[in-house]
Amino acid sequence: MKSFAIVLLAAFGLLFFACGGDKSAKSLNLKALSEHLNTLEGDRAADSLVTLLREDPAGPDAPELALLLASVYETQLKDKESAVSVLQAIALAFPDTEAAKNAAERTHQETAGLRERIDQLRTNMFNPKNLVADPAIIKSYINSSMAYALLLPKDPESTAVLNQAAENAYYTQQYDRALYLYEWFQTAYPDDPKAPQAMFMRAFIYDNDLEQYETAGRLYQEFIQKHPDDDFADDAEVLLENLGKSPEEMMQSLEERAKEVQ
Repeated sequence: MKSFAIVLLAAFGLLFFACGGDKSAKSLNLKALSEHLNTLEGDRAADSLVTLLREDPAGPDAPELALLLASVYETQLKDKESAVSVLQAIALAFPDTEAAKNAAERTHQETAGLRERIDQLRTNMFNPKNLVADPAIIKSYINSSMAYALLLPKDPESTAVLNQAAENAYYTQQYDRALYLYEWFQTAYPDDPKAPQAMFMRAFIYDNDLEQYETAGRLYQEFIQKHPDDDFADDAEVLLENLGKSPEEMMQSLEERAKEVQ
């Protein structure tokens, strides 16, 4: 995502401070960015804006970029829930700004706050009758969680929101999205107690779900080196030794290892 966002800006000469501090020039750049985003497939446009905001969530252009993200969700992806979540996050993150005023006006009829809406979306992800996941609700839930962590990175609840989104992306077999969210968590909150688990889950997804064993092996090794005393360290060592093996081969290997210990 990061490389695509940089290529997008460089290709169209949209780097925000290329024209100095002139406010009108800056506005023109944002307008040009908006026009080019409209020519992209919606998910790609949204991912590019998320990447830009991750790099500088409190920067001078962040409120306007967040408004663009809300617009992409609403107009290009037809995802009103995600758009509302971004707008609510804008109002919380950038009070006393025109962007916050704009966002508040567009969400004044919402009765539930952002955190409550995220919890509601998570609760509604699965149909209680057949436990089948609703793809639209899952997408809105993950996007809303990302909006919270993206625009309120220092909020005490952001770590829990982001980690839960990563877990649910994995549970619903959205492996690429789960990898992205776990990497985000690990990078943004390296001192959090769950950061090692996020790294382990990245290795496990590459190993167990995507069968990209070279990447999985590198991450397992890095995990063991950085977190030798973690509860998952022993699991990582076993999984590293058995990369690419079938369940039967792994069981045989474990039995042989058990015999050697006796």
